[in-house]
Amino acid sequence: KVESIQSKTLCQIFEEYISDARKSIDIDVKKDTVYSYERTYDLLKDYMKITYKRKDFSLQELNLSFIEKFNIYLRSELNHKKNTAVKHLRCLMRVVNVAIANRHLTFDPFQSFKVQRETPERIFLTEEELRTLINKDFKVKRLERVRDLFIFCCFTGLSYSDAKTLSPEHFETDANGRVWIKKKRVKTGVLFRVPLLPIPKLI
Repeated sequence: KVESIQSKTLCQIFEEYISDARKSIDIDVKKDTVYSYERTYDLLKDYMKITYKRKDFSLQELNLSFIEKFNIYLRSELNHKKNTAVKHLRCLMRVVNVAIANRHLTFDPFQSFKVQRETPERIFLTEEELRTLINKDFKVKRLERVRDLFIFCCFTGLSYSDAKTLSPEHFETDANGRVWIKKKRVKTGVLFRVPLLPIPKLI
């Protein structure tokens, strides 16, 4: 007896994956992660419509050409940088791997395709540039807040996601009266503790 394979489409497994992920928000999955998959799904639908004049694909139709053309679409049509394109390709690869694990697909279309990020060249601000930014006056209140958040991150080492989720409970005062930030990293879950220096304390 040969076990039959349940036929599903790419859109079906993507919608199922996103639906399950939404139910796990703040449990196992971050809201931003779900948004990444939703964005990839939207781009994938546009790609199928523009490139193939189709709304969906059977999983059995997925192949190396489909993936390579999706990559080209992201890079050329949408002008995405390599790492942005890789982010969307990894979302697609994750959904395809789930389909393989659930036996909806008998082969891996990503087997011959390398999904690899490139290490960006990081440019650091000089002390003079940082000082100029601190003293810059903005007429728009929103830009002032963005500037303050950036400066706060510079002096504390917090990432944007860590600063975004900061709340009063993450500030503590030691026996000597010094204020510290004690919090778990959003991305890794690792606990960190950093002192609140005068400038971020002022902010």
